[in-house]
Amino acid sequence: MSERKAIWPLYLGVFTISMAVLTLEIALTRIFSVSLWYHLAFMVISTALLGFGASGIFLSVRRDLLEKNLERNLTRFAGLTAVGIVVSFAIIIRLPLDPLAPLAEGLTPGQQNWQIGLLVLLLLADYVLVVIPFFFAGLTLGSAFSALAKRISTLYFADLMGAGLGCLVVVGALWVLPGQGVVFFSAGLAALAAVFFSRQRRLGQDEVLQVHRPPESAAGPSELRDSRQGAGDTQQQVVDRGGAPSGKERGAWRGTAFAAAGAVLLFALSPFVDRFMPLYIPPSKPLSQAYADPTISLAFTGFTPFARVDVMYKEGASLGTWGLSSRCTAPPSPEQLFITIDAAAITTITHFDGELDRIGFLNCAPSSLAYQVRGEPLESALLIGPGGGIDVLTAHYNGVQRIIGAEINPLIIKLVVDDALYRDYAGGLYTDYPQIQVELAEGRNFVSRSKEKYDLIQFSQVDTWAAAAAGAYSLSENFLYTTEAFLDYYDHLTDDGMLTVGRWYFEPPRQAFRLVTIGTTALERRGVASPAQHFMVVRAGGTSTFIMKKSPFTADEITRLRAVVDSLDFTMLYAPDETDPNNWFVRFFTAPDRAKFYRDYPLDVTPTTDDRPFFFEYYGWSNLGNFRSGKATLIILLVQALLLAGGFILWPLWRFQRRGLATRGARRFIVYFAALGIGFILIEIGLMQRFILFLGHPVYSTSVVLFSVLTFSGLGSLLSGRLLASPPESDREDMGERDPRQLQRWIIPVLGLLTICYVFVLPPLFRSLLGMDLTYRVALSILLLAPLGLLMGMPFPLGIRLVDRVNPKLVPWAWGVNGFSSVVGSILAVMIAQSYGFSLVIGLAVIIYVGGLVAVLSLGRVADRAAQQRYLGSEI
Repeated sequence: MSERKAIWPLYLGVFTISMAVLTLEIALTRIFSVSLWYHLAFMVISTALLGFGASGIFLSVRRDLLEKNLERNLTRFAGLTAVGIVVSFAIIIRLPLDPLAPLAEGLTPGQQNWQIGLLVLLLLADYVLVVIPFFFAGLTLGSAFSALAKRISTLYFADLMGAGLGCLVVVGALWVLPGQGVVFFSAGLAALAAVFFSRQRRLGQDEVLQVHRPPESAAGPSELRDSRQGAGDTQQQVVDRGGAPSGKERGAWRGTAFAAAGAVLLFALSPFVDRFMPLYIPPSKPLSQAYADPTISLAFTGFTPFARVDVMYKEGASLGTWGLSSRCTAPPSPEQLFITIDAAAITTITHFDGELDRIGFLNCAPSSLAYQVRGEPLESALLIGPGGGIDVLTAHYNGVQRIIGAEINPLIIKLVVDDALYRDYAGGLYTDYPQIQVELAEGRNFVSRSKEKYDLIQFSQVDTWAAAAAGAYSLSENFLYTTEAFLDYYDHLTDDGMLTVGRWYFEPPRQAFRLVTIGTTALERRGVASPAQHFMVVRAGGTSTFIMKKSPFTADEITRLRAVVDSLDFTMLYAPDETDPNNWFVRFFTAPDRAKFYRDYPLDVTPTTDDRPFFFEYYGWSNLGNFRSGKATLIILLVQALLLAGGFILWPLWRFQRRGLATRGARRFIVYFAALGIGFILIEIGLMQRFILFLGHPVYSTSVVLFSVLTFSGLGSLLSGRLLASPPESDREDMGERDPRQLQRWIIPVLGLLTICYVFVLPPLFRSLLGMDLTYRVALSILLLAPLGLLMGMPFPLGIRLVDRVNPKLVPWAWGVNGFSSVVGSILAVMIAQSYGFSLVIGLAVIIYVGGLVAVLSLGRVADRAAQQRYLGSEI
């Protein structure tokens, strides 16, 4: 059997295990968004990188595993990956982990300390459990890469192509499977990879004889070619003995059958696994009430790539709406269904029979204030994130002639429009009224593409007060609340149009205050001379309502709104006629030095931007605000990552592979691979942020960017191997291939220049092309990312080939340092972006890449002499 035919199952196994890894990684971010909070979901990235890094070091310490039967080890490791996914996940979803438990009301200091200690232990357990499947997947890929080092370019290509496809597969899977089902699906892929590896053993040999050969032979061109295609320093020779199957053959077939049966079982269970493996929902999330209160039933559960959506029902129950006045004289709210998004954010479907008198309570809520400013019905209103329809009902009750909603989650729209679900319950609100039109779209993206102007643009609370109070969204980017977003809103308002935003209220003012600072910046950019005349802010219980008018508020409008506020027992936090010098808003508008005002204010309320879109983070590095600060969370995660990555990656290297550091120039090699690890992850995270607005949702951005970067990086890796193996005669060295540094010295500078160009070119390009259909925007994104991904895939395999030429004992350090840097870099990216923006993240990545290039080029003749000595030694 030919070597090429024998090796293809190996490539398929690498491809499939990589697809399983990326599918699992993205699926776990969705799971953690439901069972924990969004701000902890991103830790999956660092744990995955840690698992891979630790596995590489384990292999460097246990070299005997690579000297044994490689195919059998690959099959076992892939099978352990599948088992690890299922077992670890089964334990994770049973951990009573609630990140907000230490902030529960009524706790004594002792109880709070106990909750903090318990939280740390449970987070550590969660972290370790997540690492396990990635560790075994890393063993699988690391074994193949280490044993077949001469095939690094093609193996790396198969690895990244599988990972890229996994980014797309998981999106499709999340449309048809529950989150738990996608995890099982990823385990099925790992089992399928075991099938391929076991067949590689069967196809690759009836009996394998291991023959040691030099890595490069001087006997002739044909032997040079065969040597480069071999597996490291070992070439497998196939000897077909014929005759009846041996015991090894029967064992191989049993392994194949066992892995295939496991894959089929896991795929078959995927659609139903949520029935016997429900997620643990922490008490801090509203959905937990459906499990704790027997009078509340869980009427519906559905899944999309965006969110898990649940509908809770309790006979006669009604929330009304946020901030409802206790002085309301209208009839009470009709019965409502409660929709939770990722078990947390709540929206309602109100039982509506078409009678407007039955929903008069809506004008006792702060979300109705903007409709009452003018004293006459508005012609048009754009409602961002209308959910189950409460804001649509408010606009309808107030006689708006044209109502447009932009709802991002198709499942929520389906709940309200589907006859088999709650269309009749909602009174056909989204289907039976010609003046009401609800579009499937992300709000900011919809506004940017719209050609209309509106009398009102509104979006109200889409999360819970407890989550906001506890800082659960402090690490989440939100492009609805940025200066550029407010400029878009301003440009889509009529001359007297208004923007109104409902948020939560805390002391000192933070969310409402930041809305005012963002709005002020936007108005000033549009040439407004006196922004103070364009705002009113109202407090209603635990809510705050922000109103910004394109033209200055008139005296009649201020008087009219004050009368409504007083009648409902609300509080006017700010109006243009406010003169109290102790009022924070007045002090802001009258401050002679706004920068000093920001520095002196107790919290960070500086305007957020598309480049730094962390609206919910109000704490600086000197004022971490205990668990409520995203920065505090990041510091905890960074320390945890440094300790675990140092303990599981760097310490074993130092303990067992210290000899590799005796290589001349070892420190410069380490700098190079550390730079690649940090630089790659910084660019990747920065690009994901850049494409969110253009593609309309973080899920699309993550999937498209990862698919493009990984796929084209795989092609770049393959191309780098071809360029090394087939150099021009003038560049050919005595050892038969080009010096990798000849490619590195132009690839990395071109990568840096292209990356910097993207920072400046992409924002205006995206703004001009937002009107394109989503399909075309995805295709354009892939085309834009292709050249960058191609270049990003080359430096690492080129570096590995250079290290392998100099001293193979330094290769484990290259892998380990690269993995360690990636783990730390994934957290540093968010830390830098929170304070300085994603542009700086990408800019630093370029500087780091260039620093790595300088390190490797400074090796000079040190690397040449070491490589020549190794080559001559192999000939002897």
